[in-house]
Amino acid sequence: MEPRSYCRFDCPIRARELNVWRVICGVLLLKSLIVSTVSQDTTDFISIDCGGDGGKDLRLDLEWLTDEDFLESEEQLKKERVAIPANVTLNETKASSRDNAQQLKTAMVFLPGRSSRSKYCYYLNVSSSNANTTTGNGNYLLRAMFPSKTLVARNSKDKEEDLMSYGTRFYFAVDSTVISTITLLDDEPQTVELVIYSLDDAIYVCLVPLEDRSTMVAISSLELRPLPDDLYSLGRDGKSPNDPGQSNSADGRNLWTTYLTTIGRLNFGGNTSSSAVRLPDDIYDRLWYPVEIPADMSSEILLKRNSTMSFLSYSDQGFLDPVKAPREVLISAWEGSDMNSSLPFSFDILAAQSVRPLQSFYVNMQLLDVDPRDGSGQRSVNIYLNDLGPDDSGFVWGADGVIESFEAQVWYNYKQTFRNDTAVFRLEPNGSSTLPAMVNMFEILGEFDSVRKRTAQLDASAIKQLSNNLRNDNTLDTAGDPCLPVPWDWLDCSIEIPPRITQINLSSSGVSGIIPEEFGNLDRLTVLDLSNSSFSGNLPESLKDIVTLRVLKVDNNNLSGDLPLFKERSLVNLETLSLSQNKLSGDLSSLIQALDNPTVSLDLSHNKFSGSIPHQIQKLENLNHLDLSNNELSGILPLESFDLNKLQTLLLANNGLTLPLDIWTSISRASSLQTLNLNGNKITELDLTTYFHTLPKPLGAYKQQVTLLGNDISRVILPSDDVINARDLCSSSGESLIDFSLLIGGSSWCDKLVRSNMTLVERFLCRQDKDQNFCVPWNGNDSGASKKALVIGLVVSGLLVLIMICILMFFLGRILKRMKDLRQIQEALAREDVRPPFYKYDELKANTKDFSTANELGRGAFGAVYKAHIPDNSLLAVKLLFPTEQNISDFLKEMVLITGIKHRHLIQLKGCCVRDKKRMLVYEYAENGNLAQALWGTNRSMVLTWSQRLNISVGIAKGLAYLHEELQPKIIHRDIKPQNILLDRDWNPKIADFGLARPVDEGSTQRATSIGGTLGYFSPEYATEGLLTEKQDVYSYGILLLEIISGRQCIDATAPQNEIYLKNWAFRSYKEGVLSRIAEQSLLETVSVEEIETTIKTALLCLQDDYERRPSMSQVVSMLTGNALDVAIDIVTELKDLQHLYESLFDAQSIIDPNQTERVEREESALLTTSTYSTN
Repeated sequence: MEPRSYCRFDCPIRARELNVWRVICGVLLLKSLIVSTVSQDTTDFISIDCGGDGGKDLRLDLEWLTDEDFLESEEQLKKERVAIPANVTLNETKASSRDNAQQLKTAMVFLPGRSSRSKYCYYLNVSSSNANTTTGNGNYLLRAMFPSKTLVARNSKDKEEDLMSYGTRFYFAVDSTVISTITLLDDEPQTVELVIYSLDDAIYVCLVPLEDRSTMVAISSLELRPLPDDLYSLGRDGKSPNDPGQSNSADGRNLWTTYLTTIGRLNFGGNTSSSAVRLPDDIYDRLWYPVEIPADMSSEILLKRNSTMSFLSYSDQGFLDPVKAPREVLISAWEGSDMNSSLPFSFDILAAQSVRPLQSFYVNMQLLDVDPRDGSGQRSVNIYLNDLGPDDSGFVWGADGVIESFEAQVWYNYKQTFRNDTAVFRLEPNGSSTLPAMVNMFEILGEFDSVRKRTAQLDASAIKQLSNNLRNDNTLDTAGDPCLPVPWDWLDCSIEIPPRITQINLSSSGVSGIIPEEFGNLDRLTVLDLSNSSFSGNLPESLKDIVTLRVLKVDNNNLSGDLPLFKERSLVNLETLSLSQNKLSGDLSSLIQALDNPTVSLDLSHNKFSGSIPHQIQKLENLNHLDLSNNELSGILPLESFDLNKLQTLLLANNGLTLPLDIWTSISRASSLQTLNLNGNKITELDLTTYFHTLPKPLGAYKQQVTLLGNDISRVILPSDDVINARDLCSSSGESLIDFSLLIGGSSWCDKLVRSNMTLVERFLCRQDKDQNFCVPWNGNDSGASKKALVIGLVVSGLLVLIMICILMFFLGRILKRMKDLRQIQEALAREDVRPPFYKYDELKANTKDFSTANELGRGAFGAVYKAHIPDNSLLAVKLLFPTEQNISDFLKEMVLITGIKHRHLIQLKGCCVRDKKRMLVYEYAENGNLAQALWGTNRSMVLTWSQRLNISVGIAKGLAYLHEELQPKIIHRDIKPQNILLDRDWNPKIADFGLARPVDEGSTQRATSIGGTLGYFSPEYATEGLLTEKQDVYSYGILLLEIISGRQCIDATAPQNEIYLKNWAFRSYKEGVLSRIAEQSLLETVSVEEIETTIKTALLCLQDDYERRPSMSQVVSMLTGNALDVAIDIVTELKDLQHLYESLFDAQSIIDPNQTERVEREESALLTTSTYSTN
């Protein structure tokens, strides 16, 4: 459907020079003006006095409301001292302080701290506020005003607290879309105004702290005004969102729509010493600001005002009015002093674009003759843009009609674009005019269509239902949309559109309630962790429909009732299931049938499950841990349990199980089984005839621990004496040589034996503790402890005294040096206000198996990384720094940099360790290794999908954007490469190895005294001049992005000669129009060529020789995420107006310096003469 045309006659628009996209241009003659007094019903207006007391505004005839009915969790936030009302010292001499002056004297402030949330949202119910709809869908004017930094908190005791010490940078978001970054100014408030289209019956307006939650958030007022749909044209491609063909149903709503952000509304001729024109003059409460005449133009511009003019109503004429400018604005004007005078005014387009990349602009100008001079003259004008006239092939609006005193001429364009950083408009009288130029008003709004869709509706409904059911002492993070613009603290979401909820983690959060049945709608959920809480009721039946679940943990709750009747293999992807410490009951057969090979850990302990253990358990080939203890299970333990080759722990204590007589052969041959607990069952007889005979040799390597304590075992059948060789069990000195055990101590069979006459095997079996010595005879009063231990203790004590004297003398110097090193580290950490936990060296040594090569994960420039198995079954990565002269310096540098940084895409430092010259950093463990292994590893078991590659690329970009743009001072990594990108269990990237990272103050330029990093990833300015800016990381990221797409290393000596250097090959492919050839071939079978080429172009933008032309990392994130799964074509298009660099991403011109492809060809031949080297 084409946009409506409002043209009464032709307009001389030159589309080639202007690059106008679907321009709607009109000269609309309206026999109009608004009646002198308009009565506006403000019933549907929402006006929030944030942090204030509300009340009646008599001048505007508005009722200001308090936060109470709009701020989500307002009562709890105030109780926790997260939300605090504050007073503001308002500088009333500033023009920006004149509107809402009373409201700008107060603010609602949200402080950082342990109780801070991911976002703070105001819930604006619009279900009946728009006259055009009963569902809230429609146009709205939204205005938020933010205070200056001069904030003083008001507490409950009427004492004041200065808040100026906090950082004041945060994000302002509407629904799921970040509108802009707000930084509170020193002594001046600021305003953000939008025209938006609501897709629901409520609008969320959210304030989002920086990701590390280190800054304070504040707002003074929030206003929402319903607008008629015909006032501004919103929606994609110029359509109204209500046009046919755009779905707005419950499950198929628009994926995006268009917002307009107000850049300026100018009231020419208005009183510059008064407030802006708004209510009651403007029935929609827009702000029309008077314009100062430039000092150098004071002799050429006259102010005109005619308050006696009377006009007809717009509606009386039957014309559609695109603006409906208020009468108070139209009756004043600028007029040229004579026929040679022009009327110039300008807008800073670059400043507007820096806040938010804007696709195009909505511009509107109205001309009305307020000084007709008795009809003795004729007034008509030409309108020029950026001082280009008709002879300069510039853009011109020319008026063939005459500006009359009884009819307004309206000039507007819904899709205006600007090539220059500043848009300069100029009005001059044209050749037919006998009167000077005149202008009454001008309006300009920027359009951006990166408005994101909210979380998928069924997901949002399910999670809202859960949050509504929850009861807890501390308020959970439940404000606004669950996933966007940032997810709630206890959620993870996918990056698809609309986003889907993939993980829920409420572990140990102190919540209670009932798990809603709607959970089954979360069909992308992979992790559900509700452990250590107080949930009650049944497990919902709908859980059986979530086939994507990998982790389900609801242990330590108050759940009861039978399990859902799972369909066979309905939990086919489940790896970890923990239902322990509940009151669940029923049979386990359907649950076991629902599981499949991926299941690794199954904990159903401390419940009321009954029946037998299903034989189908044998199909769980990867099962490592099975805990069925403390239930009401009965029957014979199935032999199939011991056919599981990876099962290490089998806990069956305190049930009613019995054993088949031939089970011991199966137990002894279960090579992976380390722990079997059968305590407290109904086992009465053991036949161990074959047990010792079938044990694997040598016995010293056998580690299996079997316990049958608490069973009423009355009969044990032992093998003949010649089967057991005592020398295999005990040494000649009476010490045990084995590490396995089979314990039945306390049974009636053991009680009947005479302790002093027990055989070696009888003592081995009748222990209650595996450490009890069975190699020496027991006496009647002896618990089995060897007397030899006393002798050994005395000897060891004597030796220790002697050794300590020697060590004290010999190592005194070394101990003092170590203390000095520790003091140096502690002082450095104290200066940086970071205090990570210190790990014990012996623990790390044991957990890494003495830093064995089997546990080595990889090596970097500063050290080797080892996998550490922690006793709580978790994994950590331990980086052992290489001993060098600057080792302490490197250690302190990485420690100080990383400890204070927290971001989901940066590796998290868990702690450190110092031992002599050994220095270790302990990180979170990344299950999938590094990106280099995933792309090129010899043992890689899978090829990364396009979705995984895109997710990894976006994650790295977000991590770098955080380092560059959200930290103060910013941090430059300097060594971005695949080996330094770790991948967690879900293939999410984590930037690691900060050994070369350097903090840089905002606006400063540094030069590196030594070049650090990896060949192939250096930017030209860094390699040749040592110039260090964040654009070095952008360049490295561009190389990395090409590697991710192509599956090739940046320098590959095995490739054909013209493809050895990936960057050069990419530029050459771009020049030849065959960009897709550099992509890994498997991707071309599943992803469109356009999508891949757009992503490659993003990489090329990062690889410009001129570092100032490279995009920022936040712009890269916008390019890669954008509006749709096709890698944000529209976001890239937005950027083309930001700089000339982007102008032709999608036309025949080059996005690159035309000489660059020639330069890389010359560089390639030079590089080929150098020696071959490895990028690893």
